[in-house]
Amino acid sequence: MPVKVLLVTTNGTGMGHLARMTAVALAGQDSLHPTILTFSTAAALTSNLGVPVEYCPSRERGWHSHWLWDDYMQHRLVSLVKELRAEVVIFDGVVPYDGLIAASTELPQVRFLWSRRGMWKPNAPRWPIRRARWFDAVIEPGDLASAADSGPTTQSDDALRIPPITLVTQTSMLNQRAARAALGLPDAGSLLYVSVGSFIRADIELLNVIDDVAKRHRYTIVTAGAVDGGAARGWLTFERRFPLAQELQAFDAVVCAAGYNNVHENLAAAIPTLLLPNAETMTDDQITRAQECAQSGLALTAPAGDHVAIAQQLTKLLTSFTPLRVESPLDGATAMVSEIVSLTQRPVSRKLRARKISFKRTLLRTLGPIVGPFLRRIMGRKPARGPRSRLNLGLGEGAWNVRWTEDVQDAGNLEPRTLVEHVLPGTSSVYAQARRSIAAKYYLPRM
Repeated sequence: MPVKVLLVTTNGTGMGHLARMTAVALAGQDSLHPTILTFSTAAALTSNLGVPVEYCPSRERGWHSHWLWDDYMQHRLVSLVKELRAEVVIFDGVVPYDGLIAASTELPQVRFLWSRRGMWKPNAPRWPIRRARWFDAVIEPGDLASAADSGPTTQSDDALRIPPITLVTQTSMLNQRAARAALGLPDAGSLLYVSVGSFIRADIELLNVIDDVAKRHRYTIVTAGAVDGGAARGWLTFERRFPLAQELQAFDAVVCAAGYNNVHENLAAAIPTLLLPNAETMTDDQITRAQECAQSGLALTAPAGDHVAIAQQLTKLLTSFTPLRVESPLDGATAMVSEIVSLTQRPVSRKLRARKISFKRTLLRTLGPIVGPFLRRIMGRKPARGPRSRLNLGLGEGAWNVRWTEDVQDAGNLEPRTLVEHVLPGTSSVYAQARRSIAAKYYLPRM
């Protein structure tokens, strides 16, 4: 019988964790019965892959009090695990949430697995690694730059290390003509795909440099979605899609950040790539990853703020650079599926109590709204996102609306003062009632 598994992914708007777990779900079609619970607003983009997805708003969405979100998430997770009768829960993220750990203590018969990638910055905090005690297994997806990894996870022997996980190995790549047709791009000409992350989008001078070099070498720039000023420059756009791995051959070259997915998808597809590492990430050591890939001949790189170096490297990318092909295996998704199946045959081995975390959450519930803002100010931290208390639903000034929906397309809803409670399609009336009861605890008036 296929193993019933719930794949939980973090991220407020990004795709990294969601892409890895989607690859695992696709790799396990014969041996798993997967469902994804994601905190990413990009959940809607997965709907064409046939993997069931439920969306849960992240803390960063700002719909729940900073002090209560972990409680909300815990109840959402536990209710979904019970509905699905999941045997394994996988969390893909850097820091396992307090609510996730609390859920693991509430579900003693369910195996919990932590998918924890490496390449943390050397100065990244080490305390999250100690949370491995609340998991039955820890798996570290490999990295093409792992030889240069000097982060905290390299000092831990608690993880099973597997090859990199990428959607490229789980999808059929189209040839250039078919890929361009699928994206609505012209069949002729040289195309440079610029993956415009927030830090690239904000640097107007950088965009000017890229535009100037591309035009000089007769490349047309392509972006996923419109970029301010792009149309006036003659840039082409296509509708954002997931996964883009199928259509990568549409591009003759790529400029992107050095995140896990960008690197492993573009380099696995042997697309000439210029990596501009984002130095502002919390834990992901993009600078080291980019440098190691460049030294290995797999890509080019330049510091994101060095426009002279970027112009030089981009010129090389568009005129003379041929990347070496990735020779190491990229079948980490298959390896993780094997470990999931194996885990169900072993007894639960994780710690089943979390008294300190429970005590911490009790303090946050009672004292957080009172002393939390003061403590964050004296610590020099930004104010916590989200309301100070439960959102007010109903009538009157300041009231919010709630949209109950089974359509995952609503995950990205941007309507003002409207929050989304997404329910996995095909679930039972018992689950629907459980979800209503959870909502009643976290919104006002009581529903």
